[in-house]
Amino acid sequence: MLSRSASIFEPRAAIVKHTKQYPLNNGRIDWVIFRCEHNRGYGVNWEAIGAIGEIMGAAGVIITLAYLASQIRQNTRATRSQSVQSLAASGATMNAMIIQDPDVARIFDTGMSNYASLPREDRLRFSFLIGQWLLAYEAVYVQHRMGTIDQSVFDARMRNLEMWLNTEGGLVAWNSAREVFSKEYIDYVQTHVIHR
Repeated sequence: MLSRSASIFEPRAAIVKHTKQYPLNNGRIDWVIFRCEHNRGYGVNWEAIGAIGEIMGAAGVIITLAYLASQIRQNTRATRSQSVQSLAASGATMNAMIIQDPDVARIFDTGMSNYASLPREDRLRFSFLIGQWLLAYEAVYVQHRMGTIDQSVFDARMRNLEMWLNTEGGLVAWNSAREVFSKEYIDYVQTHVIHR
């Protein structure tokens, strides 16, 4: 039998609602008494426990959001770094063509300054060379619009493009190839890069 002092939640003047006895072990003499008592002043405050649970849940959400923000910042930095490295690699590849092949260097130099003097097959080679650069610069434009390269990197690349396209050969190459580019890129080049 449970004694009155067995529960730490019971006050001294507990009110007993009802007491029932149930036999155990198939009718043997063992009895268990179940008491339902009203505990005043010593009961568990479920509202307080619920509030603590909500506070802990909110703290968990805040910690998770802070972690996700940190991961997004790291990912953004990595993406920007990769974009700049990609731009540098494509620029190095195009520059290597001019550095390693004197014939390409001659075509590029003559095409920029005196396009009309190039023979027909060299004009074609020059147009394809400038076309590759224009594609690379369109990639710069798109990456800038997506926010993966900084404004300063974008501005530097566009100044370089401006220098090339505002030459005789650059303008001819642009006018012959521009229809293959996106409308936004064409509009940008026409309004911000070309000054002729």
